[in-house]
Parts: sequence; C-alpha cells; structure tokens
Amino acid sequence: MANYHTPVSDTAVQVYNPASAPQSSHVVLFNEGTSTVYLGQAGVTASTGVPLPPNQQYQAPVAPATLYAIAAPTTGAPSGTSSSAVAAGATAIAVSSGGGSYTNGMQLLLDTGGIQEVVTVGSGSISTSIVISAAKFAHASGVAFGTITAAQGSTVRTEARAG
Repeated sequence: MANYHTPVSDTAVQVYNPASAPQSSHVVLFNEGTSTVYLGQAGVTASTGVPLPPNQQYQAPVAPATLYAIAAPTTGAPSGTSSSAVAAGATAIAVSSGGGSYTNGMQLLLDTGGIQEVVTVGSGSISTSIVISAAKFAHASGVAFGTITAAQGSTVRTEARAG
C-alpha cells in the first residue's frame, strides 16, 4: 500500500500517480487540513476541481490518470462587485466606483460562486472600469471579486489500497 502526504497550496500539485501503485485496486485521498482543496487533472483550479472539504475523504477505483490538488485562494481589500455582466473573453470589469484602486499586476478572484477564476489587473483602470486579463468564463452582473491575499494551505494524504 502506498501512503504519502502532500502539502497543497495555491499551485496545483500532484497527489496521486497510478504508476506509483500498480497493484492497488482503489485510491483514497484524505484532506488533513483546515480548508477545502480541489481535485482534478493537471491545471486544476478551484472552479474546475472536485471539492474535498477538511477532514473528508474521496475514494475511487484506481484512477488511470494522475490526480492533482489545489487550495482555494482567499481575498481581501480592495474588493467590490461588478456593475454589469462580464462576458467570456472580456478584458474589463465595470464597477460603480473605485476601479482606480486596482493596479497593474494585482491578482483578482472574480466571482465567489461556482464559476470562480483568477484574473490579472492590467494598466489603465479608471474609477468605473478595471482592466483585466481576458475572462475565461461569463459572469453575471453583481458578482463579487477581491484581491487575492493568499491560499489557505492543506495537506492531502493519499493511500493506494489493494483489495
């Protein structure tokens, strides 16, 4: 039985590789931390991964692919809400005021609901518009966003079991 612990942060990290447990019939992943982690393929994000809450486990037949985990980012000030919808591919977030508070290079968590994504603030933001890297997803008007401060880390314990 393979059994190992992997620290998880805001960068996707490998938590299971089927080549490391060729005789196993199933894999169990335990979240030993205090924050939710998200499981998926390479490039997993908080919006694309399967949530694994603290002190919970995910059990599956041995996966034919490598699994990764990432911790969700947390946000702080400045923060706000969009004043209109943000289309997929959009390069600006319309706001009622305060857009000039966001400076080039800031990372924003756009939408705190089910379609979260991280965008980077570009140069040229004004009081009613925040310039961003192209949004991957469409977002409704009134969605919350905030500056990424950090990701709450966690540890995933992986057990590949026989039988």
